[in-house]
Amino acid sequence: MNEFAVAIDVSNGSSHFRCFKSSSEPLGPSLKFRHDQDGLAFLEERVMKLQEKLAAEPVFVYEATGVYTRPVERYLLSHGYRICQISPLESAAQRRTDIHGKKTDKTDPAYIAQAYFSKKKKAPKMKEDPYWHALRLMNREYEEAMNHLRTYKVSFQSTLAIVFPGYQTLGKDPYTPISLIALRRFPHPEMILHKKRETVIRRVMKDTRMSENRVARWVDKMIRLAQTTYPGCEKDDPEVELLIRKIDDILACDRRCKEILQQLIARAADNEYFECLCSIKGVGANLAARILAEVGDISRFRNVKALIAYAGLDPRKNQSGEKKGEHLGISKKGNRRLRTILYLAVTCNLRQGDPYDPISEYYKKKRQQSHPLAHTAAVIAASGKLLRTAYGMCNTKTMYLRHSPL
Repeated sequence: MNEFAVAIDVSNGSSHFRCFKSSSEPLGPSLKFRHDQDGLAFLEERVMKLQEKLAAEPVFVYEATGVYTRPVERYLLSHGYRICQISPLESAAQRRTDIHGKKTDKTDPAYIAQAYFSKKKKAPKMKEDPYWHALRLMNREYEEAMNHLRTYKVSFQSTLAIVFPGYQTLGKDPYTPISLIALRRFPHPEMILHKKRETVIRRVMKDTRMSENRVARWVDKMIRLAQTTYPGCEKDDPEVELLIRKIDDILACDRRCKEILQQLIARAADNEYFECLCSIKGVGANLAARILAEVGDISRFRNVKALIAYAGLDPRKNQSGEKKGEHLGISKKGNRRLRTILYLAVTCNLRQGDPYDPISEYYKKKRQQSHPLAHTAAVIAASGKLLRTAYGMCNTKTMYLRHSPL
């Protein structure tokens, strides 16, 4: 099919574009348009004139630059144009081949076009299925909420060390509901020392549905600590009110994280691959839903190598002369969120302690080979094993099988 490329260097709110018949044959100068209705109409008008003149179909090529591309991408897809997304690394590689390569908004479309024509078999980008798009957005929202929660917890610890020193030592996790609720009711040691034990228990139970015995055990620990600790502020100081607000932030953010995760799992559970992933040892509903969200439709990958590369778990090589350039680690040029989730899944798998599990066996093999890998490197290697296993299971609709002792 006779075609020409419309290379777009996307920026925030505006972009530069230039049309090319081939990598070395531009069709006019580089022009700028804004990401509003007038700007997008200007882009389409210029392209349509070339389309009539050349009797060729346009292919819009642009770099994957996150949220900035969305208005342009939506406009082009809704008007029936073919679009092709390339990695910024590909255009950067083309720029490095130019001895005097300079990165400017006007020259970047040329390198984008060169990257496209050098890999002309690259498949055009299709409009994403709304199901996978929504699933991924929910996972990103969950990740963002979890980041906020971690920030609140760090800030909470600094204030807690002033108002109620030593409180974090009362249990393994200071963020359990009973810990936070009891502390919110009595945030300062002096507030609990001047109350009867029964009164403290009764007031804490008003805010929680836990049994009286459990609340009583926690209150007893609080009272013993309050008798020995020495706070860095008075009970009327603003730090006490600040601690209460931080507890509220943690509780609210934790509820929000749980709500998003429940919605994510409920939506992912309708997918045919969900049960296959849940059958893998160490992968529960949480991780299965998040893996599906980041991988998307697994059938879109032509083979398992493409999926490994998408996750950035493909091996990095740097061969020169007698130097083989092997075992240099992974490329990391892929979906970092997916790599993080897979790392967590392998960690959970190892924690199960099943010596006959294939992933656990693969981890041990990497740890015990002639040139053994460190723990982190072995977990990363096992992450690739898990992803390859998941790919095969989803394609064949089979469940996870573990080895059994003879």
